[in-house]
Amino acid sequence: MKKIVVFGRGKVAPAKDCNPKDYKTLFMRKTSLTARSGKTAYISKEHHERITKMLHVIGKNEVSLFDFLHNVLETHFDTYKGEITDLYEKNIEQVF
Repeated sequence: MKKIVVFGRGKVAPAKDCNPKDYKTLFMRKTSLTARSGKTAYISKEHHERITKMLHVIGKNEVSLFDFLHNVLETHFDTYKGEITDLYEKNIEQVF
């Protein structure tokens, strides 16, 4: 079982055991959204092929590429919300 380090708010949290079920629960699940309600985004051919294989084998073709990417991005935004907000505010050019 792999160990991962979780970063948040600029601090390193203790490593936790990464259970394969955690990954499936976070990323290999359907969303209530449909791809046609989203926007087009481009990913590299290598990432597309790798993700497609993962979805086929791990997700048993029950999870779409759209669902997977949505789940990955939601987790990323939840994890780094504070850092993103801080960086965004530091880079806003004040009008007055």
